[in-house]
This record gives sequence, C-alpha cells and structure tokens, in this order.
Amino acid sequence: MGEKYLLFYKNKKIIMVLISILLLVAILVPILYSYYTSDERVNPSNQNYPLYNLLDLSLNNETRGNISAQVLRFNDTTDNWEVNFALLEMIQNDLQPAVESTDDLDEIYLYSINRSFLPGEIYFLLNTEIKNSENAIQSLVSFISLNNETFWYVENVSFPVFDISAMAYGKTLEYNAIILMEIRTGHTLNNTHNYVCKELDGLIASPWIQNGSSWVNNTQFRELVTSDLTHIVDRMIEIESYGIGFYGTSGFEIGSYHACISYSIGIYYNQDSDRNQQFKNYFLLYSMMERLWYVESIIHVIRASPVDSSWQFSTLIFAFVILLVFKSFRRKVKHSNNDKYVVRRKKL
Repeated sequence: MGEKYLLFYKNKKIIMVLISILLLVAILVPILYSYYTSDERVNPSNQNYPLYNLLDLSLNNETRGNISAQVLRFNDTTDNWEVNFALLEMIQNDLQPAVESTDDLDEIYLYSINRSFLPGEIYFLLNTEIKNSENAIQSLVSFISLNNETFWYVENVSFPVFDISAMAYGKTLEYNAIILMEIRTGHTLNNTHNYVCKELDGLIASPWIQNGSSWVNNTQFRELVTSDLTHIVDRMIEIESYGIGFYGTSGFEIGSYHACISYSIGIYYNQDSDRNQQFKNYFLLYSMMERLWYVESIIHVIRASPVDSSWQFSTLIFAFVILLVFKSFRRKVKHSNNDKYVVRRKKL
C-alpha cells in the first residue's frame, strides 16, 4: 500500500511539473513571438517601414455629373479656387460600407489634403490599434480596388512608407528620444533674421507675426496647429497626451527669429506601450505632420544615451526650459461628434 501511494505521489509530482511547463510555454511563446516579430519591423536596416494606419487616395481628374475628381474646384463667381467639398462628402459616404465591414476599425479620419498640385491627393488616418492596422488597410485597399464604379475618382490607393534610416543613431534606434519633434513652418534667408513662412488663403504659417513695430501671437495659426494635432492624436490609441510648445515669450524680440518659424510637439505614451510601439506611433505622427500644408520640415531629436520612457515629461520640460512655453493637452475622449469628414462605424 505504501509503495503504491509513493508511486502515485511521484507520478503526481511529474504530472504537476509537466502541466507547469506546458503553461509556461503557452504563456511565453506568444509573448516572445510577438516581441521578436514586431522588433524585426522597427529596424534601421529596414529603411521603408509601412504605415498601415494611413490611407492615401490619389485622384484621377475625371468628371461625373457636376463633381470633378480633384481636391480644388474653380468658383466662377468668386474667381477663386476652392476646396471641392462635394467630392469630400461623396468619398465620406462611399467609405461608410468599408468601415462597417472592417473588423477593429472604429473610423476613418480625413486629416489632410494635398492641394499643391491638381488633381491632388487625400490623406486618411485609420482609427485602430497598430496591431490591427495591417488587416484594416488590406481590407480597405481591396474594397476600393474591387469597387471601381463607386470609386471612379480614384487613380491610386495605397499606404505610405517611412524611411527610418535617418533616425538611427550609430545604426541603432535604441537611443532615439521619440518624445519630441520640432516643426519648421518656414526658413531663414542667407543666415539672416529674415525668414519666409508658408502661406495659404491669407494665413501665414508663423507662430508670431509683426503688428506695426511689435511682435504678437499669430492666434489664428496657433489655434489651427492645436486643432489639427488634437484631432490626430485623439485617434492614435497608443498616445496618452501631448504638448505644443511655441517659442518666445511676451518679451519676444526680432532677434529671436527662430521662434517665427518653429514650434515643438512633446509626446507622452500610454504606460502599457513598449518601446517598439512608441517608435511606431512616432513614425506615424511624424509622417502625418509632414502632410499638413504649413509644415516645411521636421527635426527629430536623437540622444546619445538610453531614454527611459517613464521620464518623458521630465526630459521634455528640461528640453523646453529656456525658450518653450509648454501647454499640455490630455485626451478625455477619442473624438468629437462634430468632426467633419469622419467615416465612423455606426452603433447598433
């Protein structure tokens, strides 16, 4: 009897050990697989990182009825080129079935149009987690490609790629400080204090403008910058909050010309996002900023030592302490129901 009990006890221990090993393997294998496969994507050797959260529509300049497939239309009454809102509304309606039929896709947000040439391009952001974005973009591209009659105005549909080789420090991304980027809206002339900024419909893309003999805040442009960034970041699930820093103070002088052509963006990620996810979101935000009409160039920050993401705001404040007036925005809702040109999944 004692020997049988001892044999059962030994077998029980072996079974418990085997069960424990199986449970451990079941937990670790998916984690390790996810870790290594995702890290392979964000690598300096892969210069073209796909941005699956973005959708680009190139127009073909065709005309059907009273709608032309170009981002601008000429208004004979005002003798001016204006945004082709009729086309944008048509695209919004045409994309609705695609959103409804695509899993894990909350909405498609039109964040920018390229009107620097005609017929032009239209840029969308897919409101979905990065891990689901590849399936979402493939479904959308397939939906548009298979419905040529509906999307008669589309010349090409694609997603952009991001060249990450320029961001590598010593051929590695390990030491990049992906919590800060500087936006340039213009450039100086021949190393002087004279500068040129982008301009659209009478709005100068400069945080500061001259009012007689003094410099004042360009309130309209600052509000545009804040609005654009808020609508974009609110749809990037892995980013918790952000800050906009406009250089200069009330004592701004013309000698600080750099403040006229620059502002900074600070990024704070969700606590549960790892370094790999933070890089992906940085690439995504960087690419979207490039497509806004008032952005001339972007400067990313590179640090020569590792950056602990838990110290993001401390690093940010340190970087801004001299010139930056830092204003922070924390996301409370993902989007507003008043947003225009948002194709949103209908709630049942």
